[in-house]
Amino acid sequence: MAVDQNDKAARDALTFMLAPEGKFFREFMLEEIVRGIDALTRNQLAELVHSVGLGGTSIPILFPGALRPYPLAPAVSEEDRLVIKNTARLLDFLAGNQNQNGAPGFSAESARLLRSLLPLLPDVTQQILPEVTARLTSRVASRFIRDVFIDESVSRPARQLGA
Repeated sequence: MAVDQNDKAARDALTFMLAPEGKFFREFMLEEIVRGIDALTRNQLAELVHSVGLGGTSIPILFPGALRPYPLAPAVSEEDRLVIKNTARLLDFLAGNQNQNGAPGFSAESARLLRSLLPLLPDVTQQILPEVTARLTSRVASRFIRDVFIDESVSRPARQLGA
């Protein structure tokens, strides 16, 4: 019975998030999902580049106005590491991935829970996936422009003044 209640609660939560009444929560979750995907992918790329010995390699950018080459291994800050840790915790919580010791781990119950959410996937792919893609693309493009075309010595005082 507890599994059925968990399945119903998960379906109800996802249905609420997709409904117009869940817009605030949906916006919050979308932002956290995008931050998590961004941090996770940059971390994985950095680990891959370092593991093959190309950690200090940069890609020359041959556009007018480019101030510096783009590093092949992206920078991963402490904030990014915290986002990764919190994203993993959130995914474990949402999927019910807690074993008897309280440690993260995939279980038969979490598989059953995920299967029960399958009927809601069309709504998720229509409403949430395009928004995640757009926000992630915007985030990556903004970072590229900032890293390649903006002089940090000029923009740093503006950030300190709260601009």
